[in-house]
Amino acid sequence: MSVWTMSGTMDWPGLIPLVFFVWVFAAVIAIGELAYSERRGALPARPMLTALRRWLVLGFGFTACGFINIAYDKGLIATWQLIAVVLVLMAVGCWLNTRKA
Repeated sequence: MSVWTMSGTMDWPGLIPLVFFVWVFAAVIAIGELAYSERRGALPARPMLTALRRWLVLGFGFTACGFINIAYDKGLIATWQLIAVVLVLMAVGCWLNTRKA
């Protein structure tokens, strides 16, 4: 099979449960981090803004990773493309995590 041969298509309506689960999971992580910071007594200056930003970063990151994984499983992208996109997502995530809210 050629690297450039597409063996399937993305089933967009079938991805709705994945997207829902990913965003709920991201919200649980963001709320958990906020609760942990409160318990330690180390709340940031704007706790809700920090939690919202963390939720958005995690939600978009997890959603992108889920879509990329499905595209790779269906043969829509090659291995080198998978590695490149994951590295870019990791770099952007690290950059967003070091910025102040």
